[in-house]
Amino acid sequence: MGGLFGRGDKQNPWIARGEQAFEKQQYADACSHYIRAAELEPQNVDVLVRLANLQRYTGKYADALETYIKITEADTGNRDAWVERALLEGNAGRFENALASLGRITLTGEDTYLKERRCDWLSRVKKYSEAADAVKELADANPENELYHSQYADYLMRSGRYDAALEACTDLISSFPEHAGKYTNDAAFCAEICGDDETALSLYRTLDENDPTGWYRRARLEEINGLFSDAASSYSRVQAHEGKDELQISLRRINSLFWSGKAKEAGAELERLLAEKTE
Repeated sequence: MGGLFGRGDKQNPWIARGEQAFEKQQYADACSHYIRAAELEPQNVDVLVRLANLQRYTGKYADALETYIKITEADTGNRDAWVERALLEGNAGRFENALASLGRITLTGEDTYLKERRCDWLSRVKKYSEAADAVKELADANPENELYHSQYADYLMRSGRYDAALEACTDLISSFPEHAGKYTNDAAFCAEICGDDETALSLYRTLDENDPTGWYRRARLEEINGLFSDAASSYSRVQAHEGKDELQISLRRINSLFWSGKAKEAGAELERLLAEKTE
């Protein structure tokens, strides 16, 4: 550290003062000295880097970002500065700027954290298809990482790429069988959206008992396909979950009972519902 700014010390005494304050752990004073040093030598990248690092270290993130911007303008090939600039922009909620800054460097296999941040920023600006492609790279490099694979499936669904999402969810079910229940609903939904009712129903029939959303989707699909007896049973499962007995679900169950040939039971259920709602 002592010789970092030796060349310009005589012309710029604030550099030496900044170093001395830093060595004494007087970081606020060091920051002030380097501000003065930068005013004397606004194109001295070494001074700007030390100032930016001090500003970030002392929690002056907005000031640090402005300094890193100056660094990247003066030294467009400064990889570290582009990284710090991107991270500060991302932390400030300036996600498009963060993505643009990160795009100025080449990410390597060792830049896992930066790749994760890039995925997050892409999702925050709703570029889900790009986010899916970005996290796919992480998932391929880390086949045991369930989070990467689940994010990939989620981003595919959000981007409307349901065919690929179905494949991703199916892979999750087979690769992480202990958590298969978490992905079955999404896989069935993707199959349903793709028009593959047979696959969707086969998946819905393996749903966890405590998944009312999935059971409702199953009931609706069974109803649409004329499987009224199955639909009535599925609607009953939805009603039983935490005491749910919403009017729409009750009416759909009654309708399914009627069309499955259980008109008497449907009538009794309707009478009960009307009495309840009249009260």
